[in-house]
Amino acid sequence: MLLVGGLGVATSAAQSRITFEDATAGSGIDTAVGGVGVSTFDFNDDGYDDITIARSDAPPALLQNNGDATFTDVTAAMGITSIGTMIVPVWVDVNRDALPDLFLGQASMGSNALWLNQGDGTFVDVAADWGLDTRARVGAVSFGDFSGDGYPDLFMGVENGYDLLYRNVDGTGFEDVTEAFGATGEPFSIPMQPTWIDIDEDGDRDLFVTHDEDEPNFLYINHGGASFVEDAAGWGIHDVGVGNSMGVAWGDPDLDGDMDAYVTRIGIAGLYVFDERINRYVDQATQWRVTLNGVGWGTYFADLDNDGDEDLPLVHSSPAPGVDPPTLFENVRTWFDPVYEAGDFKTERSDMGLAVGDFNADGRQDLIVTNTRGVHRLLLNTTPDTGNWVTIRLLEADANPGAIGARLELDVAGETLVRVLHAGDGYNGQNTYRVHFGLGDATMADALRVRWPDGRWESFGALAANGRYQIRDGGVDTNTESMQPVVRGLEVWPNPSDGAVTIRSEGGTMAVRDMLGRTVQTFRVMSGAQRLELAGLPAGVYAVEVISLTGARRSLILRR
Repeated sequence: MLLVGGLGVATSAAQSRITFEDATAGSGIDTAVGGVGVSTFDFNDDGYDDITIARSDAPPALLQNNGDATFTDVTAAMGITSIGTMIVPVWVDVNRDALPDLFLGQASMGSNALWLNQGDGTFVDVAADWGLDTRARVGAVSFGDFSGDGYPDLFMGVENGYDLLYRNVDGTGFEDVTEAFGATGEPFSIPMQPTWIDIDEDGDRDLFVTHDEDEPNFLYINHGGASFVEDAAGWGIHDVGVGNSMGVAWGDPDLDGDMDAYVTRIGIAGLYVFDERINRYVDQATQWRVTLNGVGWGTYFADLDNDGDEDLPLVHSSPAPGVDPPTLFENVRTWFDPVYEAGDFKTERSDMGLAVGDFNADGRQDLIVTNTRGVHRLLLNTTPDTGNWVTIRLLEADANPGAIGARLELDVAGETLVRVLHAGDGYNGQNTYRVHFGLGDATMADALRVRWPDGRWESFGALAANGRYQIRDGGVDTNTESMQPVVRGLEVWPNPSDGAVTIRSEGGTMAVRDMLGRTVQTFRVMSGAQRLELAGLPAGVYAVEVISLTGARRSLILRR
C-alpha cells in the first residue's frame, strides 16, 4: 500500500512535538577538529551507546559513554592512530571472535584501515595483510554478508575509480571479487552511500548504491551469493531526479511491511516507496511532503516521539537555492510535517554526519551530528509525553556486532513494525545495534519475529513496554538488559593518574573493570573519599562503578 491511515498504537503520544537539547558542552566531545562519518555502536559493550567520529587530519575520536551521556576519549588507549581525511567509521566483527573491529575509510591523505581487536583493549591495523586496497579514495562503505557464509563482506565505493567488492574468506582476509560480480561501477563516478538490503526478500543481501551528480542509482540483485545482476531500472529505483544523491535511509514509514528508501540530495530529495500493485518502487517524496533538502547528507528513519511510526531527521551542509531545509520530518501517518527547529536541533553550516542512539538510556532516541568545521552536537531527546517503547539487541554467540542484515518484525496493537540492521548507512554512518521501537500508548508488544542473516525465522512472545531486551540466536527466551539508574558520575582525582586516585562516593560496592568488561578489583567502600590503588594495573582505561542504595555511579579512569 502507498498511504495508510492511523496506526492504532497511539493517540495522545502522536500530538507531542519533537524537541532536543544541546548537551555538547561538558560532554567530552572535542569540537576543535572537523569530521564527517559517525557511529553510535557500543564498542565496549557496557550497555551504553558510544560515539566514534571519523575526523580530518587527526585520529578518529572513540568516545566511551560514561553512563550519563558524557564521554571519555579512549582512542589513544586503544592504539588507534589513523590520520588523514578520514570519512567513515564502521564497527564490524570481521573474524567472528565476538570482539568488535573497526574499519576506517579515507577520502584522501591517509590509508584505509581495518583495526582488528586483540582482545586486550588494543587494536592492530591489518587492512593490507587482509587484502584491502589501503589507498583507494573512499566515498562510502557498507558491510553485509552477500555470500551467505556468516562472515561480513565489504563494498567500498571508490571516488574517481572502480568500486571494490570484497568477499570475506572465513574471517582470515578479503578476496577482491569486483569484476567477477560486475560491481565495478563507473570509473569516474563519485559514489555516495551503499547499503545492503534484501530488497526482493529471497534471503540474501542485495546492494543499493547512490552517486553524486547525475549518475543513476545502482541496484545489484544477489543471486544466491553466486552473482549480481544490476536492475535498478527494473525495480523503479534508478532515477535520481535533480541528481546529487547523498545519504540513504531505509525504513517503513507507511507501515505496510515493505522497506522504503529516502535519499537526500541538493534541493529535492527522493522517497522510493514500494508499490505492491505494480511490484516496483515509485518516488513518493511529493505525496509524503519530504522533498525539501538543502545540500542534504546524513539521514535515518527513527521514531523520535515513540508514537509507533518512524520520523525522519536529516542534516544539511548548507541551504539549496530557494529552499529553506527542515531538520526533520515528523511522521503524522499519511504524510510528514516539516520541522525547522526541534528545540536545539537546527541546521548548522557544514553539517554532514548523523547517527541515532540513546545516550542516557531513557527510552528516547538521541542524535549526534558531525560537522566538517568541528561544530559537532550531542542532541538529547527531551520530547515531552512520548509513548512507550522497547529496544531489542540481537546476539550471536560468536559475533559482536552480530546479526548484520537481520529483519525484526514487532506486532503492536494490530500493526507490524519492521526494522533492518545495517553496518554502514545514512551517510557514512552507523547506528546503535539496540533496535528501537516506539509503542505509542500500548503497554505490551504482542509478538516479535526475527529473520536471522542466514534466513531462519524465530518467533518470540509478548514483551512488556519500556524494557531493553536481548534476543540470542537459537534462544528460547528474552532477557532484559541490566541497566542500573545513573545518578551522576563519580568524583575522581587526579585523572589521568600514574598510580592512585581518590574517589568520593556513597557507601556501597565498588568494582573496577578493564575495557573488555572484566572485573579486576571489587570491594566494599564507606561513604566519603576513598583511595584506589592502580599501581598493580597495566596502563589503560578502566571503568569504576559504585552501586549504592540510590543507584549506580560510574566514571572512567586513565591509568598512565
